[in-house]
Amino acid sequence: MHILKSHYFNDSKQPKLYIDEKELLHFCSLWSELSQQIKEWPVDCLAFEILNEPKAEDNSSWNRVSNEVFKLLRSNESERTIILGSNWYCKTDTFDKLNVPDDNNLWLTFHFYDPMLITHHKAEWINIGEYTGPIHYPGIPIENDDLCKVTEPLKSTLTKENYLFDRDTIVEKIRKPLDVRKRTGKPVFCGEFGCIKHTPHDISCAWYRDIVSVFREYNIPFTHWDLRGAFGIFNGTENGNEIIKILKGDF
Repeated sequence: MHILKSHYFNDSKQPKLYIDEKELLHFCSLWSELSQQIKEWPVDCLAFEILNEPKAEDNSSWNRVSNEVFKLLRSNESERTIILGSNWYCKTDTFDKLNVPDDNNLWLTFHFYDPMLITHHKAEWINIGEYTGPIHYPGIPIENDDLCKVTEPLKSTLTKENYLFDRDTIVEKIRKPLDVRKRTGKPVFCGEFGCIKHTPHDISCAWYRDIVSVFREYNIPFTHWDLRGAFGIFNGTENGNEIIKILKGDF
């Protein structure tokens, strides 16, 4: 599940899924129907992810919703793998607040797009994408001289995201998922990460090398977003081929 009438990750207000009990019941009914339709699929080739990039204003609201759906799915299928992500776009920052059920067929997931000024450079759907000037990685994405040329309110938005970022920062950012993995014994993987096509290629490659090397060092499986879209790598170019090599561990 990704976009619902009751939940859209870019909603400016609290999605109805978390404040309207009828919407939660409807969400559960959708999952019940899906489970009944595809429960004959082998459990080793199909998993259920409760909601992609949940966005509740408080972590307890997401825990309440995800727990209800989890209990429903588990009552229908005892061995199906269920994937559970953390609140607020599956960011690692909220991973320690995630309520983790005691279940043998559960995987935990996080998404990783930090720093956003690098991975979402010139992205049309978010306000930081309005910045079209130079960016840098590793280091501080936007140098002070370039930031001073930006007018408000964009300048304030960029300033919040403009902090020192390098490989050590990535390691620190994934600390909470690693701690939860150690505490619960549940598998943890990165369900989404990637860099938009507008980012200069040398910067993209530097970011990919760092993050993939961290994932491999800490034994974190990963899934790249995406194949042929705005973050696509299968585009038949030398740039795409270089990123593919990095993903395969050829640095």
